[in-house]
Amino acid sequence: MKILDYFNFFVTKVYAQIAGEGGNFVIKNPLKSETLAALTAEILKLVYQVGLPIVVVMIVYSGFLYVKARGNPSEISAAHTAIKYTLIGTAIVLGASVISIIIKGTIESLAK
Repeated sequence: MKILDYFNFFVTKVYAQIAGEGGNFVIKNPLKSETLAALTAEILKLVYQVGLPIVVVMIVYSGFLYVKARGNPSEISAAHTAIKYTLIGTAIVLGASVISIIIKGTIESLAK
């Protein structure tokens, strides 16, 4: 077999079709939301669903680090660092709603 035969074996041919009636091409929206504001709200909901359980687990883990330190200054420093970054992450997750409101207001003002 020639090299081109190997290439044709792995490559399939795709033919375009015209969808809809009368030759009108219709693209269906794969997203549930129709507007950018609704899309932002869906993304924010996903951030909450993923982010908040992680925040809870990290707070428990930071508390475990404090208990495990038992007065050791270097381990207490590691626990302080863990709780600091956990609180920063919490602020980011909860601040996402504020960012969403700002984006929504900006989009609505530009649409007018």
